[in-house]
Amino acid sequence: MRPIPLFDRRDLWLVATILFGVRAAGCAASGEDARAEPDEPGGEALPGDPAADASTSDGSASDGGAPVDERCSDDGWCRVAMPSDKEALYGVWGSSANDVWVVGSFGAVLHWNGATWSQQRVRTAAGQPKPLFGIWGSGPGDVWAFGVNEIFHADGWDDTETAWSTIEAPRLDAFTPTSARAIWGSSAMDVWLLLAPLNSFSSNMLNKCWHSTGWSGAETKLNAALDHYVAGNPGMNFAGIWGTGPSDVWIVGASGRILHTDGYRNGAAEWVQPNSHTRQHLTGVWGSATDDVWAVGENGTIRHYTYDEVGALGWAPSDSTVTTHLRAVWGTSATNVWAIGDEGTILHGDGSGWSRSKVPTLPPSTPLYGIWGSGPDDVWVVGERVVLHRGPRGVAK
Repeated sequence: MRPIPLFDRRDLWLVATILFGVRAAGCAASGEDARAEPDEPGGEALPGDPAADASTSDGSASDGGAPVDERCSDDGWCRVAMPSDKEALYGVWGSSANDVWVVGSFGAVLHWNGATWSQQRVRTAAGQPKPLFGIWGSGPGDVWAFGVNEIFHADGWDDTETAWSTIEAPRLDAFTPTSARAIWGSSAMDVWLLLAPLNSFSSNMLNKCWHSTGWSGAETKLNAALDHYVAGNPGMNFAGIWGTGPSDVWIVGASGRILHTDGYRNGAAEWVQPNSHTRQHLTGVWGSATDDVWAVGENGTIRHYTYDEVGALGWAPSDSTVTTHLRAVWGTSATNVWAIGDEGTILHGDGSGWSRSKVPTLPPSTPLYGIWGSGPDDVWVVGERVVLHRGPRGVAK
């Protein structure tokens, strides 16, 4: 267990970015100096994929059960050939199966149009790449992303690239830069952003949740939306946000904290903190309905918000069967939920229990960071120098 809540390898890399420059930090984040590149990145035989006939090594990250000399596991997860395999990929989102966005280190922005990948780099005025850590959108013409201390917005992808507008993330003061942690919205006019200070000594003084009513022209206005402070406690940081709509929003974070609001109204949001029954750090949240919400975090922690045996709504433990750090959760229904995390972990939940899904061969320590899909037969997972896809053929065998 790390001594600073919610500060993991990515956070250390963020600090290095501020102190030593994005290029050096980008190399550290993607592990170029730490491990050799794979001889063959492999890939799923997607339309227009020039590497459709390539192959990967055998085995699975969990138990070696994937078929030999195939890029796809028994459970239908396929490793996708990308324009470059040097980046750590932190976020994935799309508006449809033909409009998928991926962001990561080295300023990487990748776009899948249903047939081919396009790639661009987000750079500083001096030409240094800007790492991006998350992405979300309300539709193909309203896409938000975030980096170390910047918020980015695009009006859509134009053939091979997009144009980004940027604003600086809110700061406590000139000496306390912040790091955006997560972004989500119910619409283009209801967008929520989570922040955390890179200087933990001042973290109790910074509002951690901000709200926007949309991007206008080249900027957006962010309004403070969380007034819960814990004096002297730098662990009041949050890492995941999701909701069913503007009046049902959840955030999760350090030491098992879960907060809920009925929405941002009249310039404020009122929050309540239910009992999560855990002190483990929570990093992801998603649900299929107001009474079916999942939160995941460290040491395989999973919590489920649903009705108990007497008909009361609340958070209850759910046995993940693993002890790895789970970083994100997403699904399509109450009986089709996916949780992903470190060591190439992909779990599937059917509403009553969890099982570990076989994946193609990955380095044993590979962390998976983001997950999104357009439906049950089109699911994307991104991580350290890897993209996995589960398509129509992805039916458990």
